[in-house]
Amino acid sequence: MRELKITDLERIGMTWSGFITYWTGFGSILLALQMLCLKASWFSSRFIAMQVFIEFEACRMMFHLVSLVVLQTS
Repeated sequence: MRELKITDLERIGMTWSGFITYWTGFGSILLALQMLCLKASWFSSRFIAMQVFIEFEACRMMFHLVSLVVLQTS
């Protein structure tokens, strides 16, 4: 396992600051998560970044399904 270097920590910091910028600037969690996944590929593999995005999409679709069911039953 390799050691964390300053550049890795800077990239992590850029990831979170970028996430907050997208979140407050556009108000879209989807855009913020897409940006976060792109930044994540800098210090981890693209596979992990894509897995995070896929998990988020699955959760988002489940939320919409639950919302529809609640609306139909009320």
